[in-house]
Amino acid sequence: MKQYFLAVSTVLVILFLMFVVAPMLFSAKNDLAVLASIIILLFVVPSIAVFSIKKFKTWSVKK
Repeated sequence: MKQYFLAVSTVLVILFLMFVVAPMLFSAKNDLAVLASIIILLFVVPSIAVFSIKKFKTWSVKK
């Protein structure tokens, strides 16, 4: 059950960051907001995905 919850929550968080937060910041007039959106797309989203994959693998092995 926790693997299912991890997969669903990871997908929802990544979709929210990629399609709601990053475009909203990227369309801002402030340079700092554009930089924040680039950081979210290039660093935060992949790190969440890698963390979730590592957790999923460790939980799969412990069965």
